[in-house]
Parts: sequence; structure tokens; C-alpha cells
Amino acid sequence: MPTKHPNAEVFEHVYDCFTSGDMDTLAELIAPDVVWHVPGDNLISGTYTSRDGIFGCFNKIFELSGGSYQPQLLDILADDNYTVALLHANARHAEKVLDQDYAFIMRIRNGQIAELQEAWTEGPAWNEFWS
Repeated sequence: MPTKHPNAEVFEHVYDCFTSGDMDTLAELIAPDVVWHVPGDNLISGTYTSRDGIFGCFNKIFELSGGSYQPQLLDILADDNYTVALLHANARHAEKVLDQDYAFIMRIRNGQIAELQEAWTEGPAWNEFWS
């Protein structure tokens, strides 16, 4: 079996921390000056330029979804330049339901996410969900 790229292992650790609620360890895996792009024109969209900023976004996701937001990791592709995580999310927000695939396109530097771009397969539906 081939060995995993170290950047794939970093993201697996990020995912495990996020889904288990280990926010202290998760913070160590995200660069203090991270640039995290959340698409759309909704309650969580924007470009977050700090660890504190993206943690504020995470809190808003948990708040708006009533804790129902559940990502599922499908696969990770990684090399020295980019790491791409393929995921699926389920959540509820008011009467709305989110059930779709998405990708995180990342640059990982020194074992931390330095930049991340989110790409959702059904952008308009995703945007409406968080509106």
C-alpha cells in the first residue's frame, strides 16, 4: 500500500479534530494568518484572514445549523503544492436541508492550512441554505 503524502495526513488530522470537537488541536493545524475563502453571498461567506476569523465562521455554522452540520470525508489528493479534500455535508438550517458534495483546495505550509478555497457542487443551493 502506498504511503500517504504528509499533507494528506495533516488534513485527516484537521478533519478528525473538527468532527470530534477538538478545537484546541484544530487551532494548531490552521496557520494564524490563514486565508480561507468561503464562496457566496450569505451569512457565512467571505474571505477570512486569520485563525480567529475562521473559527468565528465555524461557530456561526454550528449556531445556524443547530449543531446539525456533519461533514463526511470522501477522499484526499495531495502533493507538495496542493491538497484537495473531497467531502459531503449534511445539515439543517431553519426549514432548509443541505445535502451535497464539496471540495477544499488547500495550501499546507509547515503542517498547517495556510490557504483554503471552498468549492461547492451546487453553489446556488448552498448559498440559499446559508441565507
